[in-house]
Amino acid sequence: MKKLFPEDYDLLIEQIKTIDGTSSWYDPVFYPLVWFFWWLFEITKNFGWTIIIFTIIVRFILYPLYHAQTKSLIKMRKLQPKVEAIRKKYKNAQKQQEELMKLYKEEKVNPAGGCLMLLVQLPVFFLLFTVIRYFQEEFAFGSRFLLWNDLSIGGFSVNIVFVLATLVASYFNTLITSQDKRSAWQGIVMSVIFPFLFIGLPSGLFLYYTVNTVIQLLVTYYIYKRYNIKGMTTRELLGLRSKG
Repeated sequence: MKKLFPEDYDLLIEQIKTIDGTSSWYDPVFYPLVWFFWWLFEITKNFGWTIIIFTIIVRFILYPLYHAQTKSLIKMRKLQPKVEAIRKKYKNAQKQQEELMKLYKEEKVNPAGGCLMLLVQLPVFFLLFTVIRYFQEEFAFGSRFLLWNDLSIGGFSVNIVFVLATLVASYFNTLITSQDKRSAWQGIVMSVIFPFLFIGLPSGLFLYYTVNTVIQLLVTYYIYKRYNIKGMTTRELLGLRSKG
């Protein structure tokens, strides 16, 4: 609109804003991200590479939030033996809660820290998803991206590669973060079901989801390696004895 009606652009925008449903409370953040996405596209001339670069840059900016969330979960994981000891020692629910709060205070751990950081990240994830969805109709007119001629098309046949990549990344991410077989299997089942909910989405949107999943695996591996936290192995998951 700005290119077609440069002189009347401001007036048109003001008139459009008076129509219900044309604006929202997150517009001040949404449209700068839209412009940034388009700026990357003008450089790459390819929506596939634009989505990947856009996702990497934004995830890099949000890294402190994810690091804080993961660090909080790691602290809680290290405290788990002490937590279990308190639960076994004190059967009274009130006394048990008092001792747990005392433990968290002494160790300077917020049991809700990981969840709070996750609640901050979820709106951001969906906002970025909305930014990419904003361009989904234009994906059809973009250039070829690797195996995909048209990132605006969805379905099993075009998204199966993304499904497989997401499943593999989610599987290893679950192993890294799980403490026991039960939680590991629960995470794996969820990671198997979730990608199929996106199977009908345009490939461009599924690409965003897949890149996010792979980045999360890499960041999780780095943080857990840094704090020397070991997850489960496939042999442990399957109940097989280690060699030797």
